[in-house]
Amino acid sequence: SKEATFDDINGVLRRLSVNVVMATPTVLSLVEPSEVPSIDTIGSGGEMLTVVVRDRVLKAGLKLGNIYGPTETTVCCVFDEVDETMTDPTIIGRPYGENRVYILDDELRMVPHGAVGTLWIAGPQVSKGYLGRPDLTEASFRPDPFFPGERMYNSGDLCAWVERGFLKCYGRADQQVKIRGQRIEILEIEMAITRVPDVFNACVVKRVKDGREDLVGFYSLKVRSTLLSRVCLFSSLLLNQPHVVTPDGVDVERRIVQAISGS
Repeated sequence: SKEATFDDINGVLRRLSVNVVMATPTVLSLVEPSEVPSIDTIGSGGEMLTVVVRDRVLKAGLKLGNIYGPTETTVCCVFDEVDETMTDPTIIGRPYGENRVYILDDELRMVPHGAVGTLWIAGPQVSKGYLGRPDLTEASFRPDPFFPGERMYNSGDLCAWVERGFLKCYGRADQQVKIRGQRIEILEIEMAITRVPDVFNACVVKRVKDGREDLVGFYSLKVRSTLLSRVCLFSSLLLNQPHVVTPDGVDVERRIVQAISGS
């Protein structure tokens, strides 16, 4: 099972004489290079590379690559080989091969060097869209204005060009976050919580504690409602959505303050 594999991940890699490992930093934090002597190269992707993983891999004398790219662009389109000089984990690398990336404003115009904009990805690796979802395809894929006849994909990440052609990531332009390599829509979880009887409002945030990423939900109750237990709330959520998008913890608040803008 998956759980058994993670419990003995070093043993599994050792028995298979694995040379190259590509995984999220969450998984890589479980890998101890000294216990798997066959490993010589590690690729980190799906989440922001952590200092703990970087230092452990480099101390073992292994090659370490930082990989960026969504599934819609065949996963790997920005890359950098990491060394001890890499001190900023938000530097995600440079495009390579025939991959093209643009940092654009809301009017799909290129922003100046150093300015923050939305990262769009183009090139032969861009997929055709989402099967059976023309609405999502239209929202995320556009004709490439710089290469007529080709398409580009909106990553939803806010980035800027920095020194030596590297990209720096400033987070998401929408409410999508990544938890242990899984893309999660915060708004969808908040809506699921508010559909639970007696819940008036909800807010979900990503939390990083001791190197572990998880989701924490906060909710307020309707006036004169009885106290909704956490067990009942979790049970209702699990009936309607996968476990991976259910918050790891929830807490009830007297009220959740909301700005005029809705945030």
